Amino acid sequence: MSLGLSTTEMMQTEMGKDFIEAKQKAESLKQHYKTNEIGEQEVIAWNSYKLKNGKSPYAEAIEKAFNKMLEKVIPEDAVLSTRFQNWITKERNTLMVDTKINKDKYFREQTDFKTGIIDTNRGNAIVQAKMDYLKDKLAILEKSFKKHMTDNPEIAFASKEQLEKWQNYYASQAKKVSQILESGDYSYYDKKDKEGNILKEGTQEDALEHQKHIGNLINKIDGAQAEQEHRINNTQEQNQTQMDYVGDTLEQNKPKYRQQ
Repeated sequence: MSLGLSTTEMMQTEMGKDFIEAKQKAESLKQHYKTNEIGEQEVIAWNSYKLKNGKSPYAEAIEKAFNKMLEKVIPEDAVLSTRFQNWITKERNTLMVDTKINKDKYFREQTDFKTGIIDTNRGNAIVQAKMDYLKDKLAILEKSFKKHMTDNPEIAFASKEQLEKWQNYYASQAKKVSQILESGDYSYYDKKDKEGNILKEGTQEDALEHQKHIGNLINKIDGAQAEQEHRINNTQEQNQTQMDYVGDTLEQNKPKYRQQ
C-alpha cells in the first residue's frame, strides 16, 4: 500500500497546493447521519435558513434551484434507496455552502483562456456569473442522477426489503392514527413553543389529514413494488432472450462432420 507524498511535499507545487486545499475543504464539510424510520443511516439535510444567516447567504436560493431540478429528474411516484437519497442530500448540502457562490472573490476577476484577457466583474455581473456557475453544476448533477437511475435501477430505487420495511412502518403509523381517532384525544397534534406551551390544540381534522397522507404514502409503496416486479420480470425476459439467441447461434455455427 502506498501513502504517496507527504502534505508538505505536495504543497510545493501550485497544483498540489490546490488539491490539498480542496481535500481539506471536503473533509471540513463533514456530513452527519441519523437513523431513519426503517433503521438505516440517512444523511441529515442542512438547514438552508440557518446557513443563509451564517457564512452562506445564497444557501436558500441554491436549495430552491436544486429542488426544482430534482422535481424534473426524479419520478414523482419513485421510492429511492437510502443510498441514492444520501448521495442527493450530500450534493445539496455541499452546493449550499459552495464558497464560489457564497463569496464574491472567485468571480470578481475572470480570465478568457482563449484571449488571455482578464475581465473584472462588479455588481450584478458577479451575481450573473454565480447563477451561470450554479446552472452548470445543476446540469451536471441532473445528468448524473438520470444516468444512475437508467443504468443502475437496482441500487437507485428502494430494494424489495426496503419497500417492505417502509410498508410495515406506514402500516404501524396508520394504526396509530386510527387509535387516535377512536379515542378522540388529539393532543398528539398540539403545536407547542420551545417551553412546551400549547399554541394550538390538535383537532380531528389534523388526524384525518394525517391519515390521508399516510394512505397516499402506502399507495406510493404499492406502486413502487409493482414497478419493481415489472422491472425484474423484464430483466429476466431479456436475459432469457439473450441466452436463447446465443444458444441458437452456437447451434447454427456448430461444425458439421461427414460420416466416414
